[in-house]
Amino acid sequence: MSFSSQRSLACIFSKPSFSSNRETLDYLLGASVFFERSGAFLFSTAFFVFLRNSGVNPELAGERNFIKSVPLLELLDITDIFVIESELLASGYNTDDFVMPITILNEKIFYEYMRRYTDVIML
Repeated sequence: MSFSSQRSLACIFSKPSFSSNRETLDYLLGASVFFERSGAFLFSTAFFVFLRNSGVNPELAGERNFIKSVPLLELLDITDIFVIESELLASGYNTDDFVMPITILNEKIFYEYMRRYTDVIML
């Protein structure tokens, strides 16, 4: 992966808070418009935001079901979704459980990739 001198955005998903997932996804979609390249870095506590069948019923939590909005990320060229291999293995999920393709990296490479972005935000 090589980057030019243009601005790039790394969005780090680390919070397990279900009540803000829709806003988090909307923020990523909106903010990505201002950057040449955007990527998402997922920690296991936030995997369910991108899982096909998270086992969470959004309607019971007072939210709309937003999982169908996740593929919009690809339309905005947010196709770099990174996950730490050890966290994926510990969670019991695999790549087929995610709504869109993910890149599995060891922890060191995960953080090295994150440092390649010019701007980083925690969501």
